Amino acid sequence: MTDNSPLFTSLVQKLYIEIDKNFYPDEEPIEWERNGDFQDSAGFAIKRTVIPDPDKVKEYLETKQQQQQQQLQQQQQTLPTVSKSSIAEPNVKVIIHLKYDPPQYHPSSTLATLLQIPLVNNSEKAQLCNINYLLTQLWSYVKTNQLQDKDDHNMINNDVALKQIFNCDRMTFSDILLRLKEHLILPDPIEFDYPMTLFDADKKQVEKNFELEIDLPRPPVNDILSNKTLKKEIQTLNEEIFKSIERIKAHKARRETLLMFAESPIAQINRIINSQTRDLAKLKDPYSEERRFSQFYFTPQVREATQRYMQKTNPQPKQFFA
Repeated sequence: MTDNSPLFTSLVQKLYIEIDKNFYPDEEPIEWERNGDFQDSAGFAIKRTVIPDPDKVKEYLETKQQQQQQQLQQQQQTLPTVSKSSIAEPNVKVIIHLKYDPPQYHPSSTLATLLQIPLVNNSEKAQLCNINYLLTQLWSYVKTNQLQDKDDHNMINNDVALKQIFNCDRMTFSDILLRLKEHLILPDPIEFDYPMTLFDADKKQVEKNFELEIDLPRPPVNDILSNKTLKKEIQTLNEEIFKSIERIKAHKARRETLLMFAESPIAQINRIINSQTRDLAKLKDPYSEERRFSQFYFTPQVREATQRYMQKTNPQPKQFFA
């Protein structure tokens, strides 16, 4: 894990650990669930509080050896020598429920097919989604298929697909969330067995590594923007994107001009001349373009100029504007 990786316990919502009952019959399973006051750390430290009874362990191993011998005799195979090192060590079952923020669920197969949510690799379950995403996809489906009631906009007239999923002909928008929960499947926990070293006291416990695939949550936008290095990189990328867009616009304008020249050179030359004529008129008279529209003649300066002109031409001015 890198320095920017989250602490391991921050990814765990619930932890369940169970030791082999044949070795630890009195040992209760360990259950831990996150609460609001928990301080995250790099991992969990778990210690055994009960030492297995040697007599019970010996009895268990002898029973297991006899079972192996019976199985081998049935298969007409010779029994190999069972040494101390080949006897199975006690297993520790570890079950980890990951923490998702916001909560994630597998939509049911029918709902996933309707909303075109892809399946997880090598699995029949759909990809994990949060409730907001599913609601957005459902609303998009309703709009696309025009299922919203024209008279009562709060009602949805279910089509055949929605009837099969929600088992009703009509439903309100507030009912969607309640009916949607029936099609949400909790993510599977991560399960694995950890073999413990029990018999060789002088032998150090062998470290075992387990590769677990976890989708790390994305950092909040505020955390990204507060990082000066990332902020500088984002600004640099924005400038490059802006320059690229400007180059694309220039190439597009040049391409359109060349295409017009190829289709009709005379017409394109006339367009250029007319455009330059309008630009020259704007330079000589800033209001030449505005005078083409009626709104120009209702501006205050035009009203004032008209009154002064009428006063100059007529000694007894009349009121032309209310």
